[in-house]
This record gives sequence, structure tokens and C-alpha cells, in this order.
Amino acid sequence: MLKVLREYSICNQLIEGRWIDHFLKYHNPMWKPEVREKVSKALKGRVFSEETRRKLSEEKKGKTPWNKEVKGYHTSLKGRKRSEEFRKKLIEATEGCIPWNKGSKKQE
Repeated sequence: MLKVLREYSICNQLIEGRWIDHFLKYHNPMWKPEVREKVSKALKGRVFSEETRRKLSEEKKGKTPWNKEVKGYHTSLKGRKRSEEFRKKLIEATEGCIPWNKGSKKQE
């Protein structure tokens, strides 16, 4: 702990609250792969009682799903037929662009 404190100028880090973030990210035992695996195994296969399941269900009713209005995902445009003019413009706009996966090896 003292080693970590010496590495950072405590005044600046504590004022801005970043020291706490750093400590939790790099020194929290939950970030260790062994601990994460152990916790994961302990939580798998849990069975909730009927009462608990009813409470969870009641709590979620009326709330919007987390991905209802995610930016960049427009369901209204999905599967839409595009005009020839639009396709030509799209081809011209992307001409000369290097694909994001160029040079990556194909996985089998």
C-alpha cells in the first residue's frame, strides 16, 4: 500500500478522486484471473426461489431494456431496400478506403 502511495503524488490524485480508481483497477483482488474464475464457478448454477423470481420480475416491469435506444443501432433502417443512386454514392464514398480487417488471417 505504501509503495502505491509513494508512486503517486497523493495530493493531486486524492483531490480528483483518480487515485481511488487506480487502486481499485490495479490492486483490487477481483481483477486477478484466479479470483474471477473462482467467483464465476461459485455463481454458476444458482437456483432462485419462486418468491425471488417473482420479486425480480416485478422490479423489471415497466423499465425500458438497456439496449432499447443504443446509438448506432437503428432497427428502422435494417433490411431496407436502397435505391441505385444511393448505392452508387456509397460506392464512390468508400472507394479507396482500406477495410478494417485487411491483412488479418482467416480463422477456421
